[in-house]
Amino acid sequence: MAFSAVTALIAADSDILADRYWVNLQDFFGQQQATPFSDNGALFANLVGTLAGGDDLIGLRGRGASLRPFEMVDDMQRRAEAQYRRTEQELQKHLDETQKKLTDLRAGNGDDAKGAGRAVLTAEQEAAIGGFQKDIVATRAKLRGVQLELRRDIDRLESVLRLLDIVAVPAVLAVLAIVLGVARRRRRARARA
Repeated sequence: MAFSAVTALIAADSDILADRYWVNLQDFFGQQQATPFSDNGALFANLVGTLAGGDDLIGLRGRGASLRPFEMVDDMQRRAEAQYRRTEQELQKHLDETQKKLTDLRAGNGDDAKGAGRAVLTAEQEAAIGGFQKDIVATRAKLRGVQLELRRDIDRLESVLRLLDIVAVPAVLAVLAIVLGVARRRRRARARA
């Protein structure tokens, strides 16, 4: 007497494939687009595959999204960060020192203050406060400039790659097709003559 293995599936959740439990539906130019946020669909497909033909069919199914980093962009980003991080730290330190001096001067604890907690500021102290405020604004602008420079090389590479993908490759293929067409036409003309 031979026994065969039986594969059984017991599901306790009857709404496992209801859209609201595993996909986000979005309207995309008048069409409904489903974006999965959980793997209920993959689970169901794997179960059907296992019940229908064993584990042989599971190897054919896609593995999902894989992250393949763009190494050139990552290297550029690391170099740019190393180059600009030092400048950014120096500017941040200068900004912190300037803000501390400004706070001390406003509180009456500056070097020129003779009485603690003085309520009236001298003209020199007001000029120093104005200078510190201008310095803070200028330092923040430099800091934003450094942060902008941090992304500039990466954005430039991205623009070049987009230009290559969108314009250059199709243009090269079009020129190649034209050259091959002209060469074929000339060959046919020589063959007829």
